Amino acid sequence: IVTYSTDVQYVYNFTSVTNGADLSEQLAKLPSYQLGESGGNLCGGMQAAQVVFSTQRSYRGQVLIMAAASYDPQGFNDASQIAKDMQLDGVSIFSISYKPGDGLFTNGLGNLSSPGYKYRSDDENVMSKVSFGLTQANCVCPLRSLQFRIYNRNNDTNEVYSDCLSGYAGDTDPQFANFACSPGILASITSQQKLHFITDNIVPYDMAGIKNITVGGHRRNGVWYWYGYDNTEYPFGDFPSITDNGGDYAFADNYFGFNWKFLGGESGFQNAKPYICQIKACDTDYFCDLNPS
Repeated sequence: IVTYSTDVQYVYNFTSVTNGADLSEQLAKLPSYQLGESGGNLCGGMQAAQVVFSTQRSYRGQVLIMAAASYDPQGFNDASQIAKDMQLDGVSIFSISYKPGDGLFTNGLGNLSSPGYKYRSDDENVMSKVSFGLTQANCVCPLRSLQFRIYNRNNDTNEVYSDCLSGYAGDTDPQFANFACSPGILASITSQQKLHFITDNIVPYDMAGIKNITVGGHRRNGVWYWYGYDNTEYPFGDFPSITDNGGDYAFADNYFGFNWKFLGGESGFQNAKPYICQIKACDTDYFCDLNPS
């Protein structure tokens, strides 16, 4: 907990006694801190939080909740750059406007937050929304993978999935590609949205210029299945349709522009292709080492 007005004070950090009762007690005291102050040094408060995040890391995801009724972005108080830096460092930023009637202030504060995580104090569901946001932020991906998520601009909400994706440009026999993804699996592309996410965010960076990519579809006893986590599998649904060219291994074919189709292909090194993996995201019940080795 960091309070800020004209100056900045640490109230509670990650090395303090961290139990629910003590935290609630500190939160209850917040209205009595620095009475009469009218400063709005939000940038200083964020800098103080950044120091704690960088020096007291753990396997947990990092979230900064900014509860604010004042913010002056002029001059040295502009917090836009530090907000970008923290998000690039993996910190999710939530904003709660305690001056919701001031649209200019509320929008300015919201612009510092991560997409989908700006809130207003006059929303009767704000606590449940923040709690749900924390659940999403706690679902994070290991290094060198990207989490599948869909941001809805119309209602400023996120859909966050437990799939962490990465592409590998080396040609690999399709029958061995799923083993190469261990402890993950070959990617299951079960929706148009997931295909768009992969072609927008994985292919251009991990697999630029590649036209044929092995994915997790495989045929057994005439039925197409996707690999699932924990040595499971499940049958194809309505998406995608697949053209049977023979063979029991699915691949995505970039046949024109940004258009992709799915084909069945043979195994063998003569049919080796790059491939896309997905691994289960880390959360409260599934710990991962999120620190660089």
